[in-house]
Amino acid sequence: MNAFTLPDSLVAQLRAYEARLRRMETVAAVAGGAAGLLITFVLLFVCDRFVDTPRVARTFLTLSGGVLAAWFAQAWAAHWLWHRRGPAQLAKLLQRHFKTLGDRLQGIIELTETNELPPNISPALLRAAIHQVANESSRFNFRSAVPVRPARRWALAAALIVALAAAPFVFTPKAAANALARWLHPWSQIDRYTFASIDDLPAELYVAHGEPFDIACGLKADSAWKPDMATARLEHTEPQQAKFENGRAVFHIPGQTENSKLSLRVGDATRDVAIRPLHRPEMKQLAAHVDLPDYLGYPAATVPIQGASAEFLAGSKVSFAGTTSRALKDADMQAAKAQTTARIQAETFTTPAKSVAEIGSEAVFRWADTHGLTPTQPYTLHVNTTKDAEPRVELQGLDQETAILPNEVLKLNLASSDDFGVKEAWIGWTVHGIDSKKNDLGKGDAAHTPGGQQKKELSAPMEFAPALYKIPEDSVVEIAAYALDYFPKRKPVESWKYTVYVLSPAKHAEHMRQRMEQVLKQLDERIRDEERQFDETKTITEDKKSLAEEKAGEEIKRVEASERANEQELKKMTDEMHDIMRDSLRNKEIPEGTLADWKNITDQLEQKADPPMQQAAESLQQGSQQPGTRESQLGQAQKQQQEALDALREAAKKMNTTNENLYAHNFYNRMRAAAAAEHGISDGLKTIARETAGLKTDELRPSQIEKFGQAADKQAANTKDVDGIGNDMAAFVKRVPNEKYEAVQKEMTEKRAVSELTELANFVRQNLGLKSVGRAHQWGDQLDEWATMLQSECNAQGNGGSSEMDPDVMEFMVQMVRAAVVQDGIREQTQLVDGKKADNEHYADDSNRLAGQQDDLSGILGGLLQKILFDGVPQSLLDPAAGAKSSKSKFDMFKPAIQGALKLSGETTGDLHKPQTDSEVVGLQSSIIELLVPPEKKGGKPSAQQKMMQQMMQQVTQAKKAGGNNGKSTSSMSGDTATGAVAKNANDARRVEKTGGASNAGEWPEEFRDQLQAYFQQLESNKGKSGDKK
Repeated sequence: MNAFTLPDSLVAQLRAYEARLRRMETVAAVAGGAAGLLITFVLLFVCDRFVDTPRVARTFLTLSGGVLAAWFAQAWAAHWLWHRRGPAQLAKLLQRHFKTLGDRLQGIIELTETNELPPNISPALLRAAIHQVANESSRFNFRSAVPVRPARRWALAAALIVALAAAPFVFTPKAAANALARWLHPWSQIDRYTFASIDDLPAELYVAHGEPFDIACGLKADSAWKPDMATARLEHTEPQQAKFENGRAVFHIPGQTENSKLSLRVGDATRDVAIRPLHRPEMKQLAAHVDLPDYLGYPAATVPIQGASAEFLAGSKVSFAGTTSRALKDADMQAAKAQTTARIQAETFTTPAKSVAEIGSEAVFRWADTHGLTPTQPYTLHVNTTKDAEPRVELQGLDQETAILPNEVLKLNLASSDDFGVKEAWIGWTVHGIDSKKNDLGKGDAAHTPGGQQKKELSAPMEFAPALYKIPEDSVVEIAAYALDYFPKRKPVESWKYTVYVLSPAKHAEHMRQRMEQVLKQLDERIRDEERQFDETKTITEDKKSLAEEKAGEEIKRVEASERANEQELKKMTDEMHDIMRDSLRNKEIPEGTLADWKNITDQLEQKADPPMQQAAESLQQGSQQPGTRESQLGQAQKQQQEALDALREAAKKMNTTNENLYAHNFYNRMRAAAAAEHGISDGLKTIARETAGLKTDELRPSQIEKFGQAADKQAANTKDVDGIGNDMAAFVKRVPNEKYEAVQKEMTEKRAVSELTELANFVRQNLGLKSVGRAHQWGDQLDEWATMLQSECNAQGNGGSSEMDPDVMEFMVQMVRAAVVQDGIREQTQLVDGKKADNEHYADDSNRLAGQQDDLSGILGGLLQKILFDGVPQSLLDPAAGAKSSKSKFDMFKPAIQGALKLSGETTGDLHKPQTDSEVVGLQSSIIELLVPPEKKGGKPSAQQKMMQQMMQQVTQAKKAGGNNGKSTSSMSGDTATGAVAKNANDARRVEKTGGASNAGEWPEEFRDQLQAYFQQLESNKGKSGDKK
């Protein structure tokens, strides 16, 4: 700085210029900064009217406004704060407006500010120049040199922008305030204000996978703008429009399978909704928690439900638990009398327990997941209510009709089942007279078997012994099984009824004869069929021309089929014969010779008739398949058919003779039985007469009248039997003339037996006891006399057929087997009595009754021993000891067994009289059976006699369905129609495997076998020796 300064006038002019310049630049900076800020607000306001300006854009606008304002502020501060202009800078600015003055003004200002003047410039000259420039400057107005256009331009822009920014506050203050807040706080979550206010819509909308759906858009009541249309656009699809109706615009959106976004616009309002397709929540499993009625005693159970139906027991309470494919928000069940809200736990719902009656026939389940999705349709469960069904019960081991002897034991199996539990099962029976089923002779029950609340099946073997239960012979027993469950006050359920005929030996023998007569008819049919097959085979063979043709082969096949069918029918017939023989072995009234004849006939059919029929069928088969050898095969078939025919005809002839002999023998049995029955009636009338002697009819007690009625019924039944004997005998003598039979039949007619006995029944019915006693006794003696006349004519012992075995030996073996069968029956009754002795008041009587049967068996065995001892003794010798010493019996080989059995039988009789029925006694009885019919020794070869006896014994003990009409033959003894639970619904009956059954004659103690095997081997050896002698 030198000593030279600018004149005050010039300084004043510069300061005036500076002040005006500062004012203009300040106006420009303020206006520019304000314009920069407000323009971003205006832009945000405008953008918000069309879109929801993102926070990033809002932040950019806000920052941009700040940057613009800062830029204007920085430019002003740089000139007026940080680098303020001096005179030289002001001169430069003036130079832009005043070119010449500006250059000189800048020159003198620079010279005054320099520290040292250049050597070529004199101070005086400098002062003169300063004054000259100052004087010249006085003529100029420096303030006019300040540029005002920028300031005006920015001020105008600012005024315009301020007006734009202020206008929203005037006209739409809410929108302006909302835009200002969003502008001032760009990162804040401040919703955009729109003139059109859309009702709340979810940010995410869960829809059913692949299913079209609707979305409704509505405006709020305070909406400032209410357009007529709304627009929706799904990603990558064309937008669709919807018109507002009733304040709502509904868009129909096609099904979606992937996540997408739906954009809605109503006026200036927009909403983005995320679409989330999900499969509907489906029921994965449903279970019922069932509380059964209290009387059943069952714990609560959970039962899975499969399908759309379920069945529950009446009286139960049920709650349902369902599991769905997704977590649930709510669920409910609607039924006939119950509407309940389920308890929710994640994907599972559980309904409160309701009774089956409240649920009704249908339960409808509805649910919604946490996203509000519901199933396509509610789950409807059809509910069936079942009543506690009656238990099912059946009696196994019986044919519909069965005939047995009084001392036989039927082995049965009681089988019962229930859906929940069988309480008890037993058998019961009603006894009728064989000719008067309307009048009950008594009722009984036995074998009460307890069950349990959770025992659904009950099965127990049991025995039915007519003798044990005091059931008389010649009576009809209707027997059935009964069962009871736990249902309150329910009556016992009855099974099918079976008819058991308890027959006297005489009637049982006649029944067996009738069955064998049916077999004879079947045999005649087999003969006719075989003759037809033989004739057809012969016809085909004789037609030589067409023998090799295919038609002939077809005819041969037809004959072959008939041959095989006839052979199968023959097997069925021989099986029936085995059954009849098995049943007949139990009846002592059927002669052993008859059984031996039947056995030989059966063997003949099985060994001589059946094999040729099989061979003939094979020959016919080969002939139909091989035309080249057809003629020879047919010839061979004819030969085999002829062999079968010869065997069938011979068997039919023998069977006819045997049956006729048995028919004749049965007259004696039947007459003797009628006589015994008449004597029994007489004895009964004596007892009644003593009680009612001197009493008038109106003075009799009801019990006495009932006794007279029962006696009259017995007399009527016996009269019917006598009438049957007379009619059958009349028919018999026409076929087989016989003097004795004709004489008896003639006397029966002349003495008016049937009429007299009928009149006697009427006397008894009129309570004329004393008058009836003598007549009944007289007729009993008469019937005995006729039986004695017939006894000498009985010729049914048979000759053993054509068997290679000695007929007498065979007959003796049959007697031994029959004795073993009797012992087997006594043994079964002994076991039955011993098992019930704790509750049996008549135990001693029953044991004594068995002792009587055992003593009768001893008599049979004694008769067999006498036959052994006296066989071969001349009639002139009366001394048994001499006969036994001097003669050799053909039955000697049986002597050890008979003697041993007789000794054990005596011991058994003594034990039964004590009374004693324990396992020791049963063991003695088993030993007797094994002595009479020894079992086959392991590893040894049985003799022919031993094998035959074993077969007969096994037949009679197998299945133990003694006697009876098993549906294989017709019978005059028809049973009642089956009734009961099983009859109502036979398909519902439970099938329980049969258990129990007869004792096995082949399973006897080992210690007896060796010694008993010896005598059969010796018998076989003796037979060989006798053959050598011949």
